[in-house]
Amino acid sequence: GNYKNGKEEGVWFVYWVNGKLWYSVNHKNGKREGAWISYFDNGQLMDKGNYKNGKEEGDWIGYHDNGQLEDKEYFKNGKLEGNWVGYHDNGQLYSKGDYKNDKKEGFWVSYHDNGQKSEEGNHRNGYWEGVWVGFHENGQLRYKGNHKNGDSVGVWVEYLENGELKYKDVYKDGVRIND
Repeated sequence: GNYKNGKEEGVWFVYWVNGKLWYSVNHKNGKREGAWISYFDNGQLMDKGNYKNGKEEGDWIGYHDNGQLEDKEYFKNGKLEGNWVGYHDNGQLYSKGDYKNDKKEGFWVSYHDNGQKSEEGNHRNGYWEGVWVGFHENGQLRYKGNHKNGDSVGVWVEYLENGELKYKDVYKDGVRIND
């Protein structure tokens, strides 16, 4: 790339120490502009998307270093917006939900790499809200509890993989109040 008036200008290519291309991106007046594409040091595609006025814009797709899809996301003015979905490196669904103004919003669900559900619950303004439930890889209930504004409230229980109760606690405003 070049510099114009002390700012990056034109297409820049950046390489890994092994000589393989890491990423290429255009700069306009010192800010990233247009297509972005990056690669792992093994040559596999890492991610691709677009920049507008130095900020991520539109659809972005990321990949694991083994070539499996890692995530699909959408940016508006550099902030995550709308549906997000992620995958484990074995191709199994990892997590899905929505973003609003760069914060998790609404129902989210996550999975272990064996396909079993890992946890589910709602977000409000980026914080856990309401009942959240987690599961062990064998499908057994791991935990269950309630959140308000991101703080644990009420009774929380956690179980071992065999279903045996591990503990039961009571929270108020995020603070455990039982002995």
